Amino acid sequence: MGIVKAYIPETSTNIPNSFAIQDNSDSLEEQLATIPPPSSAEDQITHLSLDGTTLHNLEILTNSVDHKVKGSLWSKLNYCKTPHGARFLRAWLLRPLFRKYEIDRRADAVQELGVT
Repeated sequence: MGIVKAYIPETSTNIPNSFAIQDNSDSLEEQLATIPPPSSAEDQITHLSLDGTTLHNLEILTNSVDHKVKGSLWSKLNYCKTPHGARFLRAWLLRPLFRKYEIDRRADAVQELGVT
């Protein structure tokens, strides 16, 4: 049951433009040696993607009793003063970070904003 999926961003090829036109000055082995190794899919994951069932069960945006905002995680955290801030917070809730060091970095930044 794939409830939580990882978000993998679109990637471009890692092959330099110099390989688009054949250059006969280097041997094939030398040309292949300059191609960077492919990165793994996990290295490219930045955020988790939560499906509708997960959002409903965790009561992220609405509660599961009457489907209203009251009682949801959103209602407890949303003290934003501007619409832009509310959209930004909502995006953070809907696409949580994947890597621990990024989560720690964001938590430190939020804590620093709360202190000042």
